[in-house]
Amino acid sequence: MLKLKLAAENKVMHFIKLKHLTKKHWSRVSLIYEEIAGFIVLSKTSNRNVYRGVAEVSLYVSKTYRRQKVGKTLLNEIIKESEKEGFWTLQASIFSQNKASIDLFKKCDFRIVGFREKIGQLNLKWYDNYLMEKRSKLV
Repeated sequence: MLKLKLAAENKVMHFIKLKHLTKKHWSRVSLIYEEIAGFIVLSKTSNRNVYRGVAEVSLYVSKTYRRQKVGKTLLNEIIKESEKEGFWTLQASIFSQNKASIDLFKKCDFRIVGFREKIGQLNLKWYDNYLMEKRSKLV
C-alpha cells in the first residue's frame, strides 16, 4: 500500500491496489480516513492481440481532494503499474472544458492526438473531447 502525506492538511492518503478486477480492468483507489479521495481505472481497449498493450484511463478525484496531488499520484502510479503489465499506450478521452484534467495529463506526459466533436451527451447537451495518449518509453 502506497502512502502520501498531504501537505495542506495533516492527512495521510492510502492507495489501495485493486489489480485485475476482471481480465479487462485494473484500478487503484485512494482513501483518506476511509473516505474515497479518488480512483483510477485502466480498461483494455480491445480483445484483439495486436492491441493488447493499449488501455483507456479513467480518473476521478473527489471535489474535496482536488489540487492536493491525489490525481497526479494516482495517474503516476497507474502508469508505472501499466508498464509492468506490458501496456505500451495509455489513452484518455477528456471533455474539452475540463482544463484541469487536460493540464494534469499533460504534466504526466500525455499529449493531445485528436479532437472529437459532440461525442458525449448529458442532459441534452453535447460535449466535445480531446483524445490524449502516452506512449511508454519502457515497453
